[in-house]
Amino acid sequence: MTPHCDDRAALSFLQGHGLDARGRTLDELLAFDDEALEHTHDAIQWLFPASLPSAFNPDAPVLSAAGFEQLAMDTLALKGLRRATARMLRFFGFELVLGSDGRVRALARLPRFELRTEHWLFEPTHNDLRVTRMLGCLAQAGEGSLARRIHDELARAVTEHRVEGAQVPLGYWAGALGVTGAACTRG
Repeated sequence: MTPHCDDRAALSFLQGHGLDARGRTLDELLAFDDEALEHTHDAIQWLFPASLPSAFNPDAPVLSAAGFEQLAMDTLALKGLRRATARMLRFFGFELVLGSDGRVRALARLPRFELRTEHWLFEPTHNDLRVTRMLGCLAQAGEGSLARRIHDELARAVTEHRVEGAQVPLGYWAGALGVTGAACTRG
């Protein structure tokens, strides 16, 4: 059975007007500290909607191809997606470095990088799946350049620090950059 898309719920949430299935706003989720983000497993699907239903959160929205096109052209929703990206990057120990034109110039490792990354960097965890979702959402929302930049920096960090288990997430992350279309119906 093909899942039903809920473009309106996802876009409204990213615009800052809507609520997730638990009644939380985008601003509330972005205000979570790292510990809360680490232990909250039903937020990432709202911060980074996908074209396939979540195996872990049946209440998460699913975006159609048209929904991703809308997201790419909706300045308010895209701003919300970029804010979510910046927050998750801080969670992963990175920050976006912007040029004077507001464009992303680089990703930089935050001070005390290794201490900030002990929850994901050194061994496979559920956070590898979060990276895959983030990259796939960005790529489908027209933010492929940013997704590739994030991929390259996170892949470099994993390759440098993970003794075992790096190849599986690296493969998923690379695959997420090529995701196109959607596998749901609009209703």
